[in-house]
Amino acid sequence: MVGSMILEDDETAEDVDRDKSQALGLLAHQIMEAVGNECKLEEVLDSGNLIASQDQIGIEKVDVEEVWKYLSLLKDHPLVKEMELALESRSECEITKPFGKYILHGWPDKVIKTPEGWKILDFKFSGSERHTEDYEFQMKFYLYLAREIFSPLLGAELFYLKDGVSKSIELCDKEIPDFQDELMGRIGRYQYAIRNGDAGPCL
Repeated sequence: MVGSMILEDDETAEDVDRDKSQALGLLAHQIMEAVGNECKLEEVLDSGNLIASQDQIGIEKVDVEEVWKYLSLLKDHPLVKEMELALESRSECEITKPFGKYILHGWPDKVIKTPEGWKILDFKFSGSERHTEDYEFQMKFYLYLAREIFSPLLGAELFYLKDGVSKSIELCDKEIPDFQDELMGRIGRYQYAIRNGDAGPCL
């Protein structure tokens, strides 16, 4: 009985931690997506006008201060400056592309136009030690969707907001066949999981 109670407490704590982490990530994304189109990160942090209240996203003042602490350290980051000076800046824009009998959809966190061309950005409210191959696949997926829409397309950047590390991701023409094979394999595995009632996040 005691063991059962401890297990339930642990599960509840894990759920709370997961919900809090998601809420902090949502807040950090709201801030970073507001940067651009003549709006600077420092201005967003100072005003707070573009940020949902902490009550709406389920976090307390101390949690908001944690997000501010990390993001305030990025005010002079080269990638932030690139976002602020971008000729165009689009957040959460939907990109679609036919893929055989499927229609692929993607929502990059931000797409910016620099003097050299377009770049896709994705924000992670974590440190770069959390980097995974799945994150790289996600960025290549966005690049695959966007390659015929945004030209010239320079590549993508994974931006880890807790330590300021950015990782460049590219998808060259010669990589397309292998990427399409991997994509089809992921779609097949996802469909199999759906049929067996065990589907997690798409792809």
